[in-house]
Amino acid sequence: MTRLLTMAGKWLLCVLSLSLWELQAQDRWEAWHYYINPKGEQALKVSAKSINAFSDGVAWIEKAHFDGSKSFWNYALIDTKGQLILPPHYDRTYPFKEGVAVVRKRGESKFILIDKEGKQVCSQQFDSPPLITEGMIRFEENKRYGYLNLKGEVVVPAKYVDTGGFKEGYCCVAIERDAQTWLYGFIDKTGKEVIPCVYNQAGTSSFEDGLARMRMPNGLTGFINAKNEVVVPGKYATASTYREGFYPAAFGPNHTQWGLVNKQNQVVIPGRYDDMQPVYNGIVMVALKGKYGALKTDGSVHIPLEYDEYYYKFHEDGLIVAKKGERSFVILASGKVIGQDGITPGAVNLEEEAMPFYTADRRWGLMDFDGNILLAPTYCFIGRFSSGLAPVKLCE
Repeated sequence: MTRLLTMAGKWLLCVLSLSLWELQAQDRWEAWHYYINPKGEQALKVSAKSINAFSDGVAWIEKAHFDGSKSFWNYALIDTKGQLILPPHYDRTYPFKEGVAVVRKRGESKFILIDKEGKQVCSQQFDSPPLITEGMIRFEENKRYGYLNLKGEVVVPAKYVDTGGFKEGYCCVAIERDAQTWLYGFIDKTGKEVIPCVYNQAGTSSFEDGLARMRMPNGLTGFINAKNEVVVPGKYATASTYREGFYPAAFGPNHTQWGLVNKQNQVVIPGRYDDMQPVYNGIVMVALKGKYGALKTDGSVHIPLEYDEYYYKFHEDGLIVAKKGERSFVILASGKVIGQDGITPGAVNLEEEAMPFYTADRRWGLMDFDGNILLAPTYCFIGRFSSGLAPVKLCE
């Protein structure tokens, strides 16, 4: 009995020593990292090697993980209070979207899908991170693509040589007619081919405002509805996304001389621009002779063509970041210009109350959408706001 107690004591001492070593190692290798709120206040403090922006109310952080005498940097999941939801078991992670995330466990070769409780949502494993759109998971098998639902049930067998993502309930797919030709159509979420694969074109399309861009039998680009009815006959060789009753089209050869056309195939903005983006809230971004700006759908000027370059797009982000000389500006869809000398905007989320920016010496601060400084340049980095929090990097 005495010997057993002695052995148990040694075992307990070993466990406690190992736990103490792990804690000391964490203290030595990890550091305090912070998330700030839109006021610039440090609202959340976590111990980690690195942190990431929140997505879907959670964030991945990099922490030390110990397996016997071995140690690794793995990713753990926290909530907006900094509470650990999932332990650091993953060496590859992607942001949560639609309630699920793609991850790979340390030591495994395959990717899986998990929910926020760490439960594997379907039994399938993937060689590479799968595309997930509208609750549908694309998978590959023998160089063909199909789709699973979030229960892991095969809804669309792997029989298509090309697929897009689901949008407005439909997904563009392609079959192989011969070695040189792929034919495109659309499926719904049950796998039914609602539009047969008969369209010969260069790649996938998607539905926008109920219409999809497809190459017509005459070789020109038109638009069909989900019943495979031609709503806008093919008139131009190159056309962009239909939205809000209009679509940009190239009137010249080799994707040149862009103009705007309405649903009746009437030209509302003549084809004179070098580039044109799809309509967003009644405005369209254009480029001409190296300058950028925006027009209204009647052709009147919304933002003067005086900017040298731009980042983001109205139809994707609701704003653009444009440069004129050495100055950068945030331009909202309303046409409002926000900017100050020596300031470059960072990642912007219009659903939040603050916008990160940095100065020429790479110090980061915050300003509101009226251009008022909320936080003077203090940090060496400020990430994108989400859930009212943004990751920051302290300057050493």
